[in-house]
Amino acid sequence: MREFLNTFSHDSTYANHVQYRIVQHYLWNDDLENAIIEGRKLVEEYPNSVYADDISYQMGDWLNRINRKELAKEHYRKIANKSTPNTERAAIGQFLLAATIDKEKDYEGARAEYAKVKSEHPSVLNWSILSDYAIALSYYNEWLEDMDTVKQRLAENNLYKFITTYATDKRIPNAIMTMANMRFILKDYYEAISSLDMLANFNSNQMTNVASGHLEKELAAHMKLKTDGKLLKANILNFNLMQFEAAISTYNEVLSIDDLNEVALLGKAKAMISHNSMVEAVPVLEKIINNNLSNKEIAQRLLRKIEH
Repeated sequence: MREFLNTFSHDSTYANHVQYRIVQHYLWNDDLENAIIEGRKLVEEYPNSVYADDISYQMGDWLNRINRKELAKEHYRKIANKSTPNTERAAIGQFLLAATIDKEKDYEGARAEYAKVKSEHPSVLNWSILSDYAIALSYYNEWLEDMDTVKQRLAENNLYKFITTYATDKRIPNAIMTMANMRFILKDYYEAISSLDMLANFNSNQMTNVASGHLEKELAAHMKLKTDGKLLKANILNFNLMQFEAAISTYNEVLSIDDLNEVALLGKAKAMISHNSMVEAVPVLEKIINNNLSNKEIAQRLLRKIEH
């Protein structure tokens, strides 16, 4: 490949692809130092290459991974500042700068940089929306560290604002689940269930801001998240509120979609035992055992208790 570049480096039609393959070679060998060197060559020598922007964004991540965080931030800052304002490239550079600061847990600094995505590049709608979501998450993550009540309110207010402002955005289910988790941690179980019901009722078929060709992937992600939400609701009903019949009904909703969901099966069996429905619990436990699911030993212990 290097011999080809030495001979045909002037022919960017092929040379840019060869240079890209060299970058990939170093990535496959986990040699990020050389991947960065070769990536910089690609970006500088073939700025119009179809690979240039993507490699440019990735280079900041590679710098982070080899613990050159200040260089990573400077790299993204240059992308944001040198790109034409109100373009996707400028917005992405600004967002990645903010995300890098966010990873360092400088939440206030990160939020200031996230806010610039929307204020300086308002026409780049998807990245503006993503930045609003990132701001809400930064408050949530900051709250998780010290459980400060002021940060809790800020997290709740920003999550609620995001959910109500962008009601059909593809990220709304994740925002709702975050709100539910926050309320669960606070032991506000009925409010957690209210959020989980909102998640279950989100119409994934009408979601917006889905990249072309990614609809199926997004739908699958939403389906998994809704299943996780139903499981959390069932567990709250079962273990926190002691509403065993409602818990069994919710576990059944999950099992109607995935009849071997081991969390739902074990939870349902425990709810039945707590509800003194021992006989009904036996076939549920046997299903776990006969299918050799990972919670088989727990099911066997419960079954032995019922039999004795």
